[in-house]
Amino acid sequence: MEAAEIRCFYADGSLHTGDVIDGSLHTGDVIGEQLLQGIEILHVYMVMLAEDYVESKWLLRQLAHMVKCQAVSNGRKVILPNFCNVTVDKCQ
Repeated sequence: MEAAEIRCFYADGSLHTGDVIDGSLHTGDVIGEQLLQGIEILHVYMVMLAEDYVESKWLLRQLAHMVKCQAVSNGRKVILPNFCNVTVDKCQ
């Protein structure tokens, strides 16, 4: 995926302090603003929406940032939602 310049960010609780993320970031680093800046340069957002997604304020903040970036992109950015064990009506 790195060769294709595909960057993956995930939040499933499995990362621990000292784990390497993306070769340069480590868990425990303050990555909030870096992650939001990374979202701004992406063109395609593949969002995995699971049952507990809406319980995380941080994940909702990321999604809101993606929607904002898409809105000002004049159609150059796209959000591809993937619903995992949840129906669309539960996410509305």
